[in-house]
Order: sequence, then C-alpha cells, then structure tokens
Amino acid sequence: MTTLLEATFVHIMLAYSGLAIAVAIGIPLAVLSLRSRTAGVIISTITGIGQAIPILALVAFMVPLAGIGFIPSVFVIVISTMMPIVRNTYAGISSVDPELADAAAGIGLTWAETVTKVRVPLSLHAIFSGIKFSSIIANGVAIVTVLIGSGGLGVIVLRGMARFYVPEILIGILPAIAITLIADYCLTLLEARLTPPPLREKNLVIPHPAGTGTLANR
Repeated sequence: MTTLLEATFVHIMLAYSGLAIAVAIGIPLAVLSLRSRTAGVIISTITGIGQAIPILALVAFMVPLAGIGFIPSVFVIVISTMMPIVRNTYAGISSVDPELADAAAGIGLTWAETVTKVRVPLSLHAIFSGIKFSSIIANGVAIVTVLIGSGGLGVIVLRGMARFYVPEILIGILPAIAITLIADYCLTLLEARLTPPPLREKNLVIPHPAGTGTLANR
C-alpha cells in the first residue's frame, strides 16, 4: 500500500508539474499570437509539431537531449500538453466581440489591460477546456514516461505488463483514471470560481470554440 501511495504521489507531481509549466508558458504564447501575426504562425507551427510527434518517439528523443529521470519526463509532458492550451486560449481571446475591445480602449485601458480585464474573463470557458484536455493528456503521458525512469504509477503498470498480471496493471491504471476525473472536477470548480458573477448569471461565457483554425487566422 505504501508503494502505491508513493507511486500515486510521484504520478501527481509529474503530471501536474508538467501541466502547470505548460499553462504558464502556453497562455502568454497565445496572447503573443494575438498581438503579432508572425509570432502566431511560428507558435502555431512549433506547438503543432510538438503535438504531432508520437509519445513514444518523443520519449525516446528526449533521452539523448536531456537524459532520463523525473525532469526529462516533465519536459515530455510540457511538450505534449502545450498545443491544446495555446490554441484554445487563442481561440477564446480572439473570438471576443471587437466592439467590447474597442469600448475598453475607449475608456483608457491599454492593450494589455484589455486582454487581462476583458478578453481573458470572457474566454475562461475556452481556456479551461484546453487545460482540461491537456490534463487528460498529462495523466496518460506520465504513465508512458516510466520508460525513461520517471517513476510513479507507470512502474506498477510496466511491472504488471512484464509479468502478464492483469490485477497489477489495474492497480496502476485505476488510480490514474481517478486522478484524471478528480482533476477535471477541480478545474471545473476553479473555472466557476474565476468566472465573474455577472458572466455566470447571464451565461455570457463564450462557448468552446472546438479548437478550429490556426493561430494566424484573424
């Protein structure tokens, strides 16, 4: 039981440290894409490449670059989860009614203030949709990174697969599924808490944009 608890703790630290870094980088990149068309094309291309690389290939490619262990595994998760965050955030903030942005500028808000006080609050549903999807990816990738020595629940899964012992595989997989569901619920609560009350009451939150289009499209 102690081993399972330790593995679960390592899994959570691995998956969500990678996700947190991806959020911290991805949202500013989406804002930069809104500011500059050139930056949008570059960011869209790079994040698209990162998402297109198969996970096993990315894990193998990370070994000669950063070695093995916990930190390289976090890098793999960051790369794997970046695109949904960037694209959903961009889709949300770029879909805000231009008249609202013009009105914000008309009362003296700077471009940065318009983004933080108008565009982002109106786009929280789209932003959190990307984060939730990336959370699911992070939990899955955290299992696979056991191949480069990440530790966590992947160790239990890999050991069970090596022995062809299904109960042990389930012991590793079921906690990961539970973590995914709990994380999704917590992110939903956080989204509701961060959404300004007038937007919640009037249901003005922008619908999920389904991630269509590229960052460069305006």
